[in-house]
Amino acid sequence: MTKNTRGKPHVKVFLDYRDVGIPPAVKTVQDLLIHIQSDVLPRDRVIQHIVIDGEYLSEEAEASAHNLVLDKFENVELHSRKVIELALEGLEHAVEIVPAVAEDMLASAAALRSGNIRDGMTILHDCLTMVEWYMDLTEAIEALFLSSKPWLRNRGLNGTPTDVDKEEGSGKPYVTFADKDSLLSKFGELEAAQESDDFVGIADLIEFEIQPVVGRWAKELPEILSRVKAERAEA
Repeated sequence: MTKNTRGKPHVKVFLDYRDVGIPPAVKTVQDLLIHIQSDVLPRDRVIQHIVIDGEYLSEEAEASAHNLVLDKFENVELHSRKVIELALEGLEHAVEIVPAVAEDMLASAAALRSGNIRDGMTILHDCLTMVEWYMDLTEAIEALFLSSKPWLRNRGLNGTPTDVDKEEGSGKPYVTFADKDSLLSKFGELEAAQESDDFVGIADLIEFEIQPVVGRWAKELPEILSRVKAERAEA
């Protein structure tokens, strides 16, 4: 990023290519993000990308840039997207990824039981990384989207929300949006088993405790995606 070295530095801020003014109290990148997200953007949009003096910030760079003083730079560009669009994009990826993870978990358990520890643990690590990604995605969808549409937590008729769903929240709840504390506790058991080199115990936890939950996610995903698409069409 190129620092502004002019006599009186003054940053220009653009939100979705529109020049926006900022209050004097906004001094840092973090101040700016809070101000834009809280006071400028509508509730159905979130900041997705940040560009400072022409340089796109990756997620890692964005985290370290929060304390940067704005007046050291000339231009800050913020790009936003609708929450529902981000939710759909994530769910569309998940429809492909989660079923593969469910299958790979069984392959990991089989490898561990056969004594192929290296391959079994490598597959497991990759699976758990994607499970954590999916859990983060569903938590974000719940916080930003489902809070105003609680009926989407439950199954609807033929994948579409019914009047009863909307009014009473009836219908069988999706495992995807269920309390995840039980699953997180299994992750703790995995760590304990790994510390004691109990690879058969790890295989049992994967096959009988964790993989069935991931398999349920995979079966539910097409219907959840269909319902979120229907909500977008109605918006």
